[in-house]
Amino acid sequence: MFSLASIPIYPQPVLAVYTADAWSSFLEGQSITSVADLFHTHYLPLLPNYSRDCVIQDIFFTNWTTDPFSYGSYTHVPVGSQNGIDDLRILGEKIAGLTYGDGGLWFAGEHAGTADLATVNGAMSSGSSAATQVLQAFGEVPRHTVITSNFQIP
Repeated sequence: MFSLASIPIYPQPVLAVYTADAWSSFLEGQSITSVADLFHTHYLPLLPNYSRDCVIQDIFFTNWTTDPFSYGSYTHVPVGSQNGIDDLRILGEKIAGLTYGDGGLWFAGEHAGTADLATVNGAMSSGSSAATQVLQAFGEVPRHTVITSNFQIP
């Protein structure tokens, strides 16, 4: 597997692109040459200081849809979604043991809640929040620092 950390130390531009939904499905069926042509034609000319002399040296990409550990799993709210943020908030709520003293079931992860969606920070914040709720459900006073994010979704 290629790692950007393995690049020798000398100045060179590196472009990282993340895709989702239909665009990802489209790209995964393309050859590296086709992807390079697409970027040369439609994307690179939009970059500041672009020159026609710019040549893509190589392309490295992953295909999460065939990754046996993620199967393409990545949380995002599709453009035009009417209630995606509300759905994510619900994923972070207690879903079982609704009366006091019954315990409960909470989910935590980058998908549960809305702070720092789809990031490690979001997963940490969600896990901290769920842990606090579990302790409170059993009448305990949390004795840990709650990890929060400055990012707010309206």
